[in-house]
Amino acid sequence: MEVSEPPTEPPTFTYFKRFLLNTPCVDETVAYLKKSVQTRNSLERQTSSCKLWQLRLMLLYQFGRDSDLFSKLLLFCDPQSFSVTQMHHDTYAPLQHIQKVIEYITTNNRTPERKYTYLYSLIGLNSPIVTPPMTQINSIDQLPMIPYVLYPLCLYVNKPIDQPELAFGMIAHFFTVFRDETDYYLNSSYGSDYVCIPQQTITFLPADFTELCVILGKEPVSRTKKDIADLTHLLTIFFLKNGMRKRVNSNTVEEYPAHFPEWITPDQGRNKEIEQIYIVNKYSYSVGWMQAYDTELDKVIRATKQQGGNRKRKTQMKRKRNNKTKKRHMKRSL
Repeated sequence: MEVSEPPTEPPTFTYFKRFLLNTPCVDETVAYLKKSVQTRNSLERQTSSCKLWQLRLMLLYQFGRDSDLFSKLLLFCDPQSFSVTQMHHDTYAPLQHIQKVIEYITTNNRTPERKYTYLYSLIGLNSPIVTPPMTQINSIDQLPMIPYVLYPLCLYVNKPIDQPELAFGMIAHFFTVFRDETDYYLNSSYGSDYVCIPQQTITFLPADFTELCVILGKEPVSRTKKDIADLTHLLTIFFLKNGMRKRVNSNTVEEYPAHFPEWITPDQGRNKEIEQIYIVNKYSYSVGWMQAYDTELDKVIRATKQQGGNRKRKTQMKRKRNNKTKKRHMKRSL
């Protein structure tokens, strides 16, 4: 009986993993894709909100999985420089297109029926009313986890027992999981009033992921001390490691005594985030798989390509008209 060999990892996926684990390269790419005011934290590391980083990651993978984008980014993202002028066009162009896609999602936010589009509902509004339905994940086994495929996930609020209309569906965090032949990976960026954790990739055990799903799904009043200890540990290893100090938000400054500095340390922020968001409030959470994310993203990419083609055709037509006008003027002058 012949034993089938495991599939060979695509070279593009190998470069993709190397890209994600190359902090300076990710920082420089985020800096290029971001259009925002630089903060004090961004002088140390480039950061991005969890939902925008997930979008950028999914777009980077869409553009790079069938090309040499990641190998070229690794080549150009060296300690010496990250200069657009040094980039070859086939590296620079995908990053420009990614910017156009993000802008398109923000500006073309309604369907012809005047409903909010899927991606704008998730990324722009994050509203309990318009958030599209998701597949609830209670175990890693509920995800296909096909090697070399990205799965966009989130943590969303379940209905509180005493106030079922409150905050249902609100998304607390966006993150992405994927795997190769042997390991499972989770990629996430996390920012709030208490923490600033730049995009990072960890490996995880499937059993730990399932345990996180189960404990998050329990009503806070029914969690045991062991549940709380396990939840704190799991949230830390999955999302809240390697934090940076963060400026105290003016809305939460009263929670920090006057003798504290203006900065919240990573440990202080992590403990406060876990306590306030996941332990003491009345919410339980579900892990949601946003299954339509890939399909909707493909639609937007095609729409922006078509939009670019239309602009190119218009430019060509304008040039032709201008050339004809010049020729007419030349004939008259003769």
